[in-house]
Amino acid sequence: MIKKRSINQGIIQGVADYFDFINVMRLDTLENNLKRIFASQEINLESISKRSKQAIDCLSGAEKTIDSLIISRRGADKGVHGFIAEFTEEAIRNSRSIYQKISEHCHVLNDNGITDLNLNGENVQMKFNNNIRQGLEHAKNYRSMKLMIPKDKFEICDKIMNGERYLSYDGELSLRKTSAIKQIIQDESKARGQHYTEWLIPSVSKYDDVQKGNIFETLGKEKESIIKQTSIDKAHVEETMLKQKEIAIQNATPSMSEALKSSGVVVLLHGGINFGLFVLAQHQNGKEIWQFDREDWKNGGIQTIKGSVKGGISGLSIYALTNFTKMPSPIAASINSCAFGISNAIIRYRNSEIDEHEFVSLLMLSTLDSTGSAIGATIGKTLIPIPILGALVGSVVMTTALNVGQDMFSTYERDYIIKRQEEINDYVHSLNQEYQAMYEKLIESTRKLGTIQEYAFDFDANIQLQFESSIDLARLSGVLESNIIHDETEVDDYFLI
Repeated sequence: MIKKRSINQGIIQGVADYFDFINVMRLDTLENNLKRIFASQEINLESISKRSKQAIDCLSGAEKTIDSLIISRRGADKGVHGFIAEFTEEAIRNSRSIYQKISEHCHVLNDNGITDLNLNGENVQMKFNNNIRQGLEHAKNYRSMKLMIPKDKFEICDKIMNGERYLSYDGELSLRKTSAIKQIIQDESKARGQHYTEWLIPSVSKYDDVQKGNIFETLGKEKESIIKQTSIDKAHVEETMLKQKEIAIQNATPSMSEALKSSGVVVLLHGGINFGLFVLAQHQNGKEIWQFDREDWKNGGIQTIKGSVKGGISGLSIYALTNFTKMPSPIAASINSCAFGISNAIIRYRNSEIDEHEFVSLLMLSTLDSTGSAIGATIGKTLIPIPILGALVGSVVMTTALNVGQDMFSTYERDYIIKRQEEINDYVHSLNQEYQAMYEKLIESTRKLGTIQEYAFDFDANIQLQFESSIDLARLSGVLESNIIHDETEVDDYFLI
C-alpha cells in the first residue's frame, strides 16, 4: 500500500516546485515589462532630443537669413524690420510646431506679392506698423486675406473692442484715439461680414522684438525656451519611467492575493488526492466506489476536507517561506513538512492520544526530514563511532524541533524537550574525552553547514559571498575537490567547452 506520509511529502515538494515556477514566471514578466519600459523611455527621450535639435536649427537658420537682410539693407532702415518680422514669424511658429508635434505651418512667400505669409494654408498680409491706426487702415486693401499685426498692438485692439476705456501705449491713449481704432475695426468687420477675430490676427512677436537691435536677443530667448522645455520634458519622461518601473516591480512582488490564489490550487490538489487515497483504501478492503454507502461518503468527505485544509495551510506556508524569506523551495517544503509533523505531535499529546515518550518520538521522526541534509553530509564524510552516533542525531533533531516549534510548544512541553536534550548532554559527558571532542566537532560541522546553506541560497546576499559559500557547502557535504567549480574561469570552462 502506498504510504500516505510519502505521498504528502511528495505533494508538499510538488507545491514548492509549483511556487518556484510561479516565481520564475513572475520574474520573466517583470523582465519583459522593464524591457518595454526602458525601450519606451529611450524612444521618448530620443524623440525629444531630435525635435529639440530640429527646432533650434530652424531658429538658427532664421538668424542667418535675417543677418543677411540687415547686411543687404533690404527695405532700407525703416522697412527692414517688416522683412525681419516675416522671417521671425516663420521661424518661431515652425520651431514651436516641430517641438510640440503639431501640424501648424508658416511659410514666407518672399516674392514681393501682396501675400506675405501662408499660415496653415491661408494667405496673410503682415503689417508691422508702430502706429495702430496706420496698420489697421491697410486691411481694406487686403480683404481677400487676413491681416496680421504685432502681438502687443493686437492686445490693445482686443481690449478696446471689449469695452476697456483707459488704456496706455507709449503713453495714455486718448478716448479719441481708442474710438477711432474701434471705428476702423467695426467698419472693416462690417465690410467683410466677419467678427474682427476672424480677419485680424496677432503675430507671435511684439513690435520691438523684431527691430534690428533686438531680433537676435528675441530668437536667442526662443532657443532658451525650447532648451528649458526640453529639460522639463526629459525629466517628465524619467519620472514616468520610474513610476512605471515601481509599479512593475510592485506587481512582480509576492502578494497575499497571489498567495491565496496559488494556495487555492493546492487546496484542490491536496483534497482530491486525500479522497483518492480514501477510495484506494476502500478498494483494498474489498469495497468499490459504486458500493459506497452514506457513511463511506461521509468519511470520504471528511478526508477530503482534512486534505484541503492541510493543503491550504501548506500552500500559504511554503509561499511565505519561498517569497517573503527568500528560502529555496526544497528547504521551505522540508520546514513546512517538519512544522506539520510537530503540530500533529502537539495536538495528539494534548488530546492524551500519546504519552510523553511517544510525543518526543514523533517530534524526532517529524524533524528528521528537515535535518537529513545536515546529518547526512556530516555522517557521509566521517566514520562516526556508534557511541556518539545516536547522541549526534538526537541533539540535532531536538535543536531543530525547538527552533521550528518555538511558537507552538507550551512551557511544559518545551521544558520536557530541553530535559531530553540535557539527558543527551549528560550521556555525552559520560563518554571519554576523545568521543566528546569528536561529538563537539561533528555538532559544529552541522551548525556550520546550516549557516553556509543560508548564504549559498540567499539570493539577496553578495554574489561573491554566495559563490564562496557554495564552495564551502560542497566541501562540507563531501564533494571531491576536483568536482568543485572554484572561479569564473572554471565556470566558463564547464559551460562553454
